Amino acid sequence: MRLDLPIPLPDRLAELVIAFAVENMDLTCQENSLGRCADMARSFRLFLQAHHHDAGTLVSWSLERHGVAEDQSKMLFSAPVPHRYYHGLDFNSHYAVMVNDFVIDFTARQFGGGAPFPLVWHIDDAPVSEEDHVSPHHNR
Repeated sequence: MRLDLPIPLPDRLAELVIAFAVENMDLTCQENSLGRCADMARSFRLFLQAHHHDAGTLVSWSLERHGVAEDQSKMLFSAPVPHRYYHGLDFNSHYAVMVNDFVIDFTARQFGGGAPFPLVWHIDDAPVSEEDHVSPHHNR
């Protein structure tokens, strides 16, 4: 199966992202990715570790347009988030994995079918506008 990533990644990371995506193609369906972000982000980190790659960092951010999540154990994740892919569901936060300044999200389609699978962006090049800045957080 051929899977194209939305942006170029370093070769080894791209290989592992594609391999994990192919193993989890059920996530291309909105219903199957709903509410699975934390589990899939953790699973992807374990997958990276099992393949002797930097497992990156679990990142989360508030999906609320105002205020900061009350969990004080989280630090501000200052990178922009492409908000256009994150709308339509009523809960407080979303999880993905950041590896080498790339954010990789296997469950962005839970917010609607328009997101690439997986959704990947570099923190310096996120396709955002001013209104796309949500209240993101970073987990250690």
